[in-house]
Amino acid sequence: MRFIDTHTHFYSSEFDEDRDEAVLRAKESGVQYVLLPNVDVHSISRIKKMVEQYPDFALPMIGIHPTEMTPEDIDDQLAAVEAELASDYPYIAIGEIGLDMHWDDKALPTQIKACRKQFDLAIKYDLPVSIHCREAFEPFFSIMKDYKSTSLRGVIHSFTGTEEELVHLIDDYPQFMIALNGVVTFKKAHLVSLLPLIPLDRLVIETDAPYLAPVPKRGKRNESAFLLHTLEYIAANMDITPSELAQRTNSNAQAMFDIDDFLSRK
Repeated sequence: MRFIDTHTHFYSSEFDEDRDEAVLRAKESGVQYVLLPNVDVHSISRIKKMVEQYPDFALPMIGIHPTEMTPEDIDDQLAAVEAELASDYPYIAIGEIGLDMHWDDKALPTQIKACRKQFDLAIKYDLPVSIHCREAFEPFFSIMKDYKSTSLRGVIHSFTGTEEELVHLIDDYPQFMIALNGVVTFKKAHLVSLLPLIPLDRLVIETDAPYLAPVPKRGKRNESAFLLHTLEYIAANMDITPSELAQRTNSNAQAMFDIDDFLSRK
């Protein structure tokens, strides 16, 4: 059984002491590919180093995370993203980008500016986006109205929204997938009740490692090998086999990110 971790910060310093071993554990658990979302200008080199070490396993994204920007540095960071996209270095997606009102809603104007700019770059370079949207679906949907008739497509990473927000995404934005991770296994999480609303052709899975380790690994550093626990939990609660869920989510990830074509062009 093979499956794809569509969002993991495997390049982060938390893995510097045992990255080789963690990659081996991931592959042994069934992980076929890991997609690496960028967060700021400083993580670009880390991602490239991991891709160089594991070229047929680690697939790079480029983008600026909404909490990793300030009004003073955002123009320079966006210029760096644009320069990377204009270079010969291949990226599979633009991410991790979006909005986050959990920590500081005063940062929203800067985040909206960056989100729109990176949406425009995604359209220009015909790349999917990996969206971070935390407690910010109202402004997110406001932005999305302007892109509804464009080629913009992607994944709503680590979805933790309400039933109403989920239905809005599924009904009105068919070009977007819903990504679930270890949060769905948490005892107090409401996401398990939303699983019947997610069509199998709109679902992908991820870890967001080193964060959000699933039960029974909660409290530990998350890693891609733990994706198997999330896969098995979702499958059990959707009344399908883990193998079928792996096949369906793999197919969705392949279609969204065009992984085979990306690897053939590297």
